[in-house]
Amino acid sequence: MTAHMYQEGNQEAMLGEFFKDKPRDSYVIATKVIPPGLTDFMTGEIGEEFSVEAYLEMFETSLKRLQMDYVDIFYQHVVATEDAVLRDDLLGAMQKMKDQGKARCIGVSTHYNQGMGYIGMKALAGNYLAEEKSKPVDPVAALKWVLQDPSICTIIPGYTAYDQIETDVEVMYDIDLTPDEEAELEEGRKLTGLFCQGCGTCKGTCTNNLPVPDLMRAYMYAYGYADIEKARGVLDTRNIDSNPCKGCSSCTVSCARNFPVHDRIEKIARLKNVPKDFIV
Repeated sequence: MTAHMYQEGNQEAMLGEFFKDKPRDSYVIATKVIPPGLTDFMTGEIGEEFSVEAYLEMFETSLKRLQMDYVDIFYQHVVATEDAVLRDDLLGAMQKMKDQGKARCIGVSTHYNQGMGYIGMKALAGNYLAEEKSKPVDPVAALKWVLQDPSICTIIPGYTAYDQIETDVEVMYDIDLTPDEEAELEEGRKLTGLFCQGCGTCKGTCTNNLPVPDLMRAYMYAYGYADIEKARGVLDTRNIDSNPCKGCSSCTVSCARNFPVHDRIEKIARLKNVPKDFIV
């Protein structure tokens, strides 16, 4: 599975290069496209800027990057409400691609529990539990813990090296935690970590109406994944400036994970002062 937006489109291009000489019936591939005009990543709300033409152009771009005539599954990316799923214009656009043979199946992807099995993501959250990077995540213990959840069907960790693939695949043969791994996880519980769960507890508690979950996600990308480009992309998409807190002396945001929200927002907002051509 990939997506139009992953790695600014580079992930689709890499998969295209990998699969281009392989028989098309030897693999199943899915990609996801976020509707243009998406205004809220938490709810999947789509604004008036949406157009069928722009959406299908994004999908066609994905096919070109993948060097494929069709994908096995074409997902509408980021869906959280019934209204977002049942939009006639979106459904019609996706059905058109299916009718033309450019998508064998169509569907939606969501981060919400709808009575179906989960595909877990961000299980390692960048491999560190704090911005100082003094406490790395034990990848084996973390993956085992996730896979033990009966709601989890599988997980999709990201990779930056081949040895990481080997480590993760070996976990599938035995997901029972050792005493040392349990102790490692228990130690991690004492830290707030870098990953925002998107629970929404903070929504409406910011006096400046900031999209706090998105800002915490940008913070995670920068300090956990060291992916400055993706962090800046989140800030740009949400129209965040370099001083979003506007001098608030006391933060009113309530975080279920006890994140130091004000401190993290101020730190991540500094990226807006960096010229985009410096970020690679």
